[in-house]
Amino acid sequence: VVAQNRNSMCVWYNIHAPDQVMVREIKGDIDGIERANGKTEVLVDETVSVSSYVLVEELIDFGTAIDDRDYVKAMQILEGMEFSPQSEAMWQQLQTMCVENWNLRMAERCSAALGDVSRARYLHKVAKLAENAKQQGVDARDHWQVRSKMLELKKQLEQAEDVLIAHNKIDEA
Repeated sequence: VVAQNRNSMCVWYNIHAPDQVMVREIKGDIDGIERANGKTEVLVDETVSVSSYVLVEELIDFGTAIDDRDYVKAMQILEGMEFSPQSEAMWQQLQTMCVENWNLRMAERCSAALGDVSRARYLHKVAKLAENAKQQGVDARDHWQVRSKMLELKKQLEQAEDVLIAHNKIDEA
């Protein structure tokens, strides 16, 4: 998202992190956005001439990968970037989407990149349970133990407890 605030151009590469805004001073009015030859530029009409400001292509590509649900490409983009508050928010977004879509190994990798060792270890254990369930011919989403662990991860403790009780796992509940 590109917007103008008086003499400033504001760019949000990640709409899920509205506090992560890049602000750049400009002299004139934003006239448009042009994408050509793998570059995205914001055109600014400075009355005498038109200036262009190049946007960070990796951040745009990440957003496109997320929209396309191409989580592997999104991770590859992030792995090539320097760690910053902007990339941290993107790792967090990717992690959330991977957990929601049951891509546990990738969510584990995101947790490791964020330095959240305890979540990475937890996801590693849940991923192993999911793989064991798959080897038994059961979809991980239908396996009681995996479902209860994922509900715990999402802080839905009552539902996790219900799953355990429904399978006579009273001590675990």
